[in-house]
Amino acid sequence: SGRLVVQDLADRSIVLAQGDGLFGAGSATPSATFVELLDHIGSAVAKLGGTVLVRGHTDNQPIRSARFPSNWHLSKARADAVAGLLAARLPGTSSIKAEGMAESVPVAPNDSPEGRARNRRVEIVVFPPAPGN
Repeated sequence: SGRLVVQDLADRSIVLAQGDGLFGAGSATPSATFVELLDHIGSAVAKLGGTVLVRGHTDNQPIRSARFPSNWHLSKARADAVAGLLAARLPGTSSIKAEGMAESVPVAPNDSPEGRARNRRVEIVVFPPAPGN
């Protein structure tokens, strides 16, 4: 299961999706539940316009697969997958970027399954359009 948190800050809004329900283990393919959630997020973001930055994060457990030789590769592939799904729902005036952060910015200790699940997350940062645009 995952959880969703929205933070509205003065210069941006952050949608944080975290937990084990977003992707399969070692996979960059969003779960059906996460895709449905991204549909709603994309609709809300489309109304705002502006620039979107998608950041993928992992826990600190090493991954070494043919497709993902490191956590950075996995986190970037997950960010790219989410960015692609969101881009399909955004107007052409919006720009979207994706970054892989791997395990570099943990939000919880990686010493328990719960902490690692919190660190496996996607942040969708929405910067509003500049005034006059």
